[in-house]
Amino acid sequence: MKKTICLLGAIIMLLSLFGCNVKSISKNQSKQNFEFYAEQLKIITENYNYSMNDITDSYEHWIESNEDEKDPSYTKDYIITIDEVSEISVFMQNSSKRESYTVTWSSSLNDESEMGQKIPLQLLTELVNTISGKEVTIDECKEFLDAPEKKYSLYEKSEDELLRKHKNLNFGEDWGIDYIVTKDLNESFGIGGLTKQIKK
Repeated sequence: MKKTICLLGAIIMLLSLFGCNVKSISKNQSKQNFEFYAEQLKIITENYNYSMNDITDSYEHWIESNEDEKDPSYTKDYIITIDEVSEISVFMQNSSKRESYTVTWSSSLNDESEMGQKIPLQLLTELVNTISGKEVTIDECKEFLDAPEKKYSLYEKSEDELLRKHKNLNFGEDWGIDYIVTKDLNESFGIGGLTKQIKK
């Protein structure tokens, strides 16, 4: 499941880095931005009676005095545990002075009939729209999930995947949605792209 989440997040992040709506933001600014987003995300999470845990390795990902290309990335990583088999990860990154994010639901399914049925779209879209520079609606997510795979088959499935869909949310490919189900019935639904890119 972790491998699928990382792959899904990497695809969305890579697309966002080459879009046309990117602002140059320093890592120090991103540190402030990500702290602000995290406060808002925590409030939303607690409203649903869940807790959000920071799992970022601060030593590896943040060297406060270093603002040059030797240390090009600053990241924050959070996990919201939903139940024994389901969680939401929130990942924010400043890479080469470009801010992006992914919010990913992952779960283990009992059988294929559960595909797309357990995803908490209300919670996910609230989390996404706290960070995202583009609003994502529940209706957009439902249409994407309900659509046949061939409509959104931008990438080929790997050998261990049962289903894979991807949809770009704007022409410049700054934001996207992905849905992956592996053959061992691990499900991942992710939304990502550019943040609100706050500059002060």
